Amino acid sequence: GSEKYNPKGDANSLDLSARKAALSLRGVGNVKTTAILIPERGAVLRQLVKTLSLNGASTSRVQLLGTGLWKDNLTITDSHMFGGWFVSAESQARDEFAKELQAKYSGRTPTRLAGMGYDAMSLIAKTAKNGEKSAISTRLLERNKGFVGIDGNFRFNDGIIERAMPIMEITGDGTKMIDAAPKN
Repeated sequence: GSEKYNPKGDANSLDLSARKAALSLRGVGNVKTTAILIPERGAVLRQLVKTLSLNGASTSRVQLLGTGLWKDNLTITDSHMFGGWFVSAESQARDEFAKELQAKYSGRTPTRLAGMGYDAMSLIAKTAKNGEKSAISTRLLERNKGFVGIDGNFRFNDGIIERAMPIMEITGDGTKMIDAAPKN
């Protein structure tokens, strides 16, 4: 099942949605056979997870799943998050990209969108031969082996982007990689 909530709602509506979700899990048992995907960040994420935990859906009973939005210090150090899994962009290439852009643009940190824009332009530059537009084709863009990008390997499959990202777990000591990103 699923429980919807208004992410722009007030604290009471978020708590109510999280309590409903936790109640719907009663009777599931004590084995981690249920996962809850929470594609949120910051205070909203932490509030939802705290309410879930206080109402019987703690990380000892369910597997919390998230996105790269979870990669922030307040989330990673919140004890309610310990045991949660999230995907994260490759850090070495991203870190080098960020350093280079910060040096050029007065210390500003590049957004994820900046990395995607860089990858798109890099892909076009690599695939265009001698400036001919015809070199870029659907067949070339959707090649199975994909491309190397700032946030790791990626490919297009039927018009949808697929990214190879490691799976991280939040622990009492920060994060640890539990599954490396596929290399191809």
